[in-house]
Amino acid sequence: MNKSIYILVAFTLLQSCDFFTSSEELKPVAKVGNTYLYENDLPREMLDQNTDSLLQVNKFIDDWALREILIKKATYNIPTAEQEKFDQLIQNYKYELYIKAYKDALIAERLKNYAPSQDEIKQYYEKHHENFRLNENLLQLRYIDLSKTLYNLNEIKEKFFSFNQDDILFLEQRSLEFRNYSFNDSVWVKELDVLKQINHKAKRINSNELALQNKFEIEDSLGLILIQVVARKKLKEQAPISYVKPTIEQILLNKKKIELGKKIDKEVIEYAIENNEYKKFD
Repeated sequence: MNKSIYILVAFTLLQSCDFFTSSEELKPVAKVGNTYLYENDLPREMLDQNTDSLLQVNKFIDDWALREILIKKATYNIPTAEQEKFDQLIQNYKYELYIKAYKDALIAERLKNYAPSQDEIKQYYEKHHENFRLNENLLQLRYIDLSKTLYNLNEIKEKFFSFNQDDILFLEQRSLEFRNYSFNDSVWVKELDVLKQINHKAKRINSNELALQNKFEIEDSLGLILIQVVARKKLKEQAPISYVKPTIEQILLNKKKIELGKKIDKEVIEYAIENNEYKKFD
């Protein structure tokens, strides 16, 4: 049985020791009937002595008083059977909150070093490939945004479009002179994002043009954008595994959390039975 369950319980109990502080040591700031609001019940940030915080304190106290007055009137006027039903719902909700927080902490501890393997991701992708259809167009491309006054502009254009190893080295050495650039053309990006990036100042290119051409030289009064599209994926086509990898990782992580939650439930019951904390009667 994982001892972290009991370590967390002990830690929580130690944290709650100040719960037993005597109310006689506290300064009351308001009362409704026999119920008191104490100074240390006020949010710490409201205790600064300035006009804004004093207004906030008064509003907090009034809100507290209104709630207390209304709950007293409600408990007086609402039938006992209905109150009991509400109390049970509140109790159940409290249990759910405590149990969820406790199990989430245990699961997080066990998943601390977990990450889905490449094999797991590939297997899931192949098994559920029909679930991964694109709802938008994707592109692989590289681009440079540069000033038209750059030295050897034609050479830069030539090397950008030919893009062999020597060309890449040349472009990287000149990259500080570019206004913006990306040479990583193995990454899939949304066509819509590309259009927004290109057209953020003025309408320069549309979706049809981007779909029909691979090379672009887009000029304005100040600069030049060079684009080389190397691959496309269209709407409803199979999504590339690299593009949906983060989604699959999250799916596998959620599945792992569910499995661990069930395992923890089983461990808790088994431990309680072994230690005579839980027993069923015939």
